[in-house]
Amino acid sequence: MSLKEYKPGTEFTGVVGRTYDQSEPAWPEPNRTKEGAPNVLFIVLDDTDFAQDLYGIPRERVIGSTLAYRYVEGDGGGAIEQRAELDVIDDGLGKPIQIWNIIGRCPIIAAGNSNGNLQMLTFAGGSSLPALRLLVVHDDEEKEFDYIEGAEKILSAAQANSWTSISIKNDWRKVFPV
Repeated sequence: MSLKEYKPGTEFTGVVGRTYDQSEPAWPEPNRTKEGAPNVLFIVLDDTDFAQDLYGIPRERVIGSTLAYRYVEGDGGGAIEQRAELDVIDDGLGKPIQIWNIIGRCPIIAAGNSNGNLQMLTFAGGSSLPALRLLVVHDDEEKEFDYIEGAEKILSAAQANSWTSISIKNDWRKVFPV
């Protein structure tokens, strides 16, 4: 049985029969990347809607902490309800797991700025692929803010593993506010 697709917002093109064998499934066409475009995912510690609201990156291209949801029955059918708690906290050990859950492979480019990104940078490239591991060092309280505290482990790992480090103090002329 082949999968039929139809344009979102148009009429369902499948067939709902009395049994599965008498039915023909159809799904709305997913958003697809244009031919030849790179497959870039934006991974953030904050919730996934943060990147969409701030940077205009579609939610499905963002890996990050997620809110918990649940299914609830209702008079007119079921609905998805947002809960007042986190489902996945995308930090530390959770980052590589969440990346693997979403893309099923190691990233080849990873950037971070605190100890919560150490495992993600270590995971980048896996054991056999080259990878760009980039550490942004927040070391200039005049241009932005200085927070080396909370980044001691990743700073040490970057130096020990020859990862690329970018100092806000020494490498950036200006930090643009969002």
